[in-house]
Amino acid sequence: MMRIRGRRGVNLTGVAMAVLVSVVIPTTAVPAQERPDLSGRWVLDTLSIATQGGGRGDISGNASGGGGGQGGGLGLGPPPGTLFILQDAASLTIVEHGEAGPERTIVMRFDGSNRRNPLGLGRGQVTEASYSTRWDGKRLVTRISRTLTNRGGTQTMRYREVRSLADDGSMVVETTVDGRPGGRTVVYRRAGDAPTS
Repeated sequence: MMRIRGRRGVNLTGVAMAVLVSVVIPTTAVPAQERPDLSGRWVLDTLSIATQGGGRGDISGNASGGGGGQGGGLGLGPPPGTLFILQDAASLTIVEHGEAGPERTIVMRFDGSNRRNPLGLGRGQVTEASYSTRWDGKRLVTRISRTLTNRGGTQTMRYREVRSLADDGSMVVETTVDGRPGGRTVVYRRAGDAPTS
C-alpha cells in the first residue's frame, strides 16, 4: 500500500482511510422500535380462552376449579366480553364491559408509576388494585397487586399481565400470578371503531 506523508513526515495513510470510510459508509441511526397501537373496540374470542393449572380456590374462598370458570385459577373471574381502548403517547385507557358487574375503566401509564384501578374478581365482584405498566419491546407488561384480608390476616397477590398484537392483528392477553402454576391466555379481535354515542 502506498504510504502518504505530509510536510513533516506525518503518516497520512490512516487519515485518508478514515475519510474514505466516512464517505463510502455513512453512519445510519437505528430507528426506535415502534409500539403497537391497541386503540379500538375489541371483542373477546370465546373459543380462544386457554387456562392452565390453578388450585381449588383463591384465598377469598372463591372456587377456581383449576381455571374451569375461565379465571385460570387466578381468582379473577371470566375475562370481559368487550374492551374499548384509547392509547396515547403516555397511557392506555381501557373500558371493560362484561356480562356480570358494572362497566370498569382502567388507566395504565407507561412510565411504570403505580395507579389504583378496579380489578374484576370471580362471581361478579370488583376490588381495587395497584397497576404499574411499562413497554417491553412490542409487549405491554403490567404488574398488578391487590391485598386480601382473610381469616384475620392479609395477603398480597401479584399478577403479571402481558398484552401484544399477533400477526393476524388480534390482541393476546396473558395473565399469570406470582407463586402459582398456570394462568390464562385470551384473544380479542377488533370490532371497528367505538360508537360515537
